[in-house]
Amino acid sequence: MRRIGIIVLVGMLLVVGSGCGLKRSLADGEYLYTGAKVKIKKANKKTDTKALMTAYESLIKNPRPNRRFLGIRWGLRIHNLFASKKEKGLLPWLQKLGQEPVIYDEKFRTQMERLLENKAINNGFFFSEVSSELKTRGRKVKVKYEVKLRTPYTLSTYSNEVSTPVIKAKIDSLRSKSLVKVGTPYQLEVLKKERQRLASVLKQSGYYFFTEDDLKFRADTTQVKGEIQLALQLKQTVDANHLIPQRIRNIWVYPDMNVKDNQQGEPDTLDYEGLKIVARQLPLRPTTLREAITFQIGQLYSAETHQSTLQKLAFLNNHQFIDIQFFPLPGQEGLLNVVIRLTPRKRNAIEGSLGFALKSSLYFGPEITLSYLDRNLFGGAEQLRISTTLNYNIPLIDTIASNQQQELSIALTKPGLLLPFRSRLAASEAISSTKFTLTFERDQIRIPLVGIEDFLEVEGFNELLGRLQVDSTFAPAFVQNDVNFSLSYQWRKRKYTSHELTPVELNWLRPNYEVGELRDLILVLINVDNTNAGGDDQLLLNLENMLIFKPSYTLLYDGRAQARRAGNFYSRSKIGVLGNKLLSSDNLIPSELIESQFLRLEQDVRHFWKFSKDQSLGLRLAANVSIPFRDEVILPFFDLYSTGGPNSNRAFQPREVGPGSTEPTERIFFFTGTGDILIESNLEWRPKIGKSFELGLFVDAGNVWLFQGGVNNNELAKFRWNNFYKQLAVGTGLGLRYDFDILLLRLDLAFPLTKPWLPEGQRWVLDQFDLGSAAWRSENLRFNLAFGYPF
Repeated sequence: MRRIGIIVLVGMLLVVGSGCGLKRSLADGEYLYTGAKVKIKKANKKTDTKALMTAYESLIKNPRPNRRFLGIRWGLRIHNLFASKKEKGLLPWLQKLGQEPVIYDEKFRTQMERLLENKAINNGFFFSEVSSELKTRGRKVKVKYEVKLRTPYTLSTYSNEVSTPVIKAKIDSLRSKSLVKVGTPYQLEVLKKERQRLASVLKQSGYYFFTEDDLKFRADTTQVKGEIQLALQLKQTVDANHLIPQRIRNIWVYPDMNVKDNQQGEPDTLDYEGLKIVARQLPLRPTTLREAITFQIGQLYSAETHQSTLQKLAFLNNHQFIDIQFFPLPGQEGLLNVVIRLTPRKRNAIEGSLGFALKSSLYFGPEITLSYLDRNLFGGAEQLRISTTLNYNIPLIDTIASNQQQELSIALTKPGLLLPFRSRLAASEAISSTKFTLTFERDQIRIPLVGIEDFLEVEGFNELLGRLQVDSTFAPAFVQNDVNFSLSYQWRKRKYTSHELTPVELNWLRPNYEVGELRDLILVLINVDNTNAGGDDQLLLNLENMLIFKPSYTLLYDGRAQARRAGNFYSRSKIGVLGNKLLSSDNLIPSELIESQFLRLEQDVRHFWKFSKDQSLGLRLAANVSIPFRDEVILPFFDLYSTGGPNSNRAFQPREVGPGSTEPTERIFFFTGTGDILIESNLEWRPKIGKSFELGLFVDAGNVWLFQGGVNNNELAKFRWNNFYKQLAVGTGLGLRYDFDILLLRLDLAFPLTKPWLPEGQRWVLDQFDLGSAAWRSENLRFNLAFGYPF
């Protein structure tokens, strides 16, 4: 309760103490600007002004008033609370975490009136009238604008009056896709976009020097009142060279620009398949450069080819700077020289990181990564990356398992598709690569025996009991060794869509138990701690000596880089086949135990709505399923799905939930909470409350299930369409994020709304919310510390 009181006190200081702070932050005659509103009065009620109002609402957001959240300007209040005349010290630093007051300026009001009037004219509302008035309240001021609109002018005709026949004919062929439509209101923005569209198509057709500024629209408003006769023309000042299609004459490549070394002598020139390569020493093989440079001698200039060459050269990851320029040949109209200058990056790099992880109040520990990169192993931009990772998780309570992970990965990536046959895809404009990966991973889980000495004696685990009597801290280890080899192809033809085909992926899993009795103890503990689970004899089979083959195909669409206001979309779809064979414990001779095959389907979709610069909403939906081809099959343990944790269902610990309504097992949580089916969803609202601070209000839901209840037909773990939604674990919470520019630190505090392992009718637990109870907080509050957004 004392901590809660402190939090409440700080909140009261921010709310109450800001009043006096506002007076200190404003000089005499200054007012705090709190925003503006605009009202439209139409001459004709049927006139559509939605687009104009949207434009107005965007205009009046500048200058942007101090941000508000829940009706309070927190950033301003922080600034005012810690107001100080000093330049250094704690108070000035705390003040910078807030936001300075936005002062009202009379000059801005007159400028905004002109902007509103111009915007109305640009949308066809000529002769509009704009007025404004101030609304003051104490030291705060708000501006109210009123725009009186007349009937908009419409386009009555649209003609092509371009004087150059070839270009005129080309534009006529594009008329069906024109953005300018007769009968629609005049809109300047539409005319600008139409000029851009036409210039882009002409540039793609070889007119390299042609720009949108070479075109103009002539608008005649004198013929019929309220109507505009529109004509497309070439400007009289257009350069004659802009009207001639350009062809590639020579392709000059300088692959070692700005290389500081002791090389002597003049560079040599090598002619290779149309490339004139000028260098003292070639950083890359000529064949690699030829594959990346898609220009061909004699072809018309193409903006698409230009962009493709830039992307392919950048994809090689061997160049610090890429510069492509075009020069006309003196005295030879319509011919261009292409000059490509490349500044190489350092061939070798060593990278590393050291960090600490705190995971859902269960455990923490260091994570160390170290990697070596060779960007040009064989002279063809082949990338060799050798990386190692050590992750050690120390349990925060002595009844849960500790986990230590070591991984060594060797990956070789070659540009292009390394195929035994020539394919259209390999020879196309696609950006592609072939990747070989070999990974060695060792996971060590130590099972705590604290508090179960009597249980070990009753059940006859004499070896474990003897070790524990000698060493009271003894925790036997289970070790899973994993060797993975994969061959995959990646390619991309469109900007936001990429493909990955993995025809070969092989895993060899080999478990090891420090004490032979540990294997049986794990199974007994699961059955004891899950009295209503119906047993799970399948579990240990998942961890047996096993060979796994799992080819797959992944389609990825990532539109998050697009600067759309409405929102951006992300989708990852994966389909694969998984086959595994249990091996004998002593050698790699296949046994007659179990052979399994699965169809794996995974889908992850995300949509992000950006309401303004300071507010966004993110939604994520994920569904994964492994469908067996026959009844008695075993899915490898590390291919099972789980939910919970800082990037999943944040109100629950990792593997605390599922499968289905199974009770969570704390002591050996690592081995529980997994399934063949996963459904998960996250909804998060992200408002900014200061220059670098952001809140995250979220709701998470999800669970895992066993297909047909697993080999034991466990009813509690079985997935059913008419019942699965009742078994979703739902949690909510509030997060605070701080943006360091180079990374984002995230603190999330969450608690459950439902607990699916409780009996039906008792699973909603919101009525038990009691923040003042230490017992409730210990059982329900989950603290997540992580970097970056959860999705």
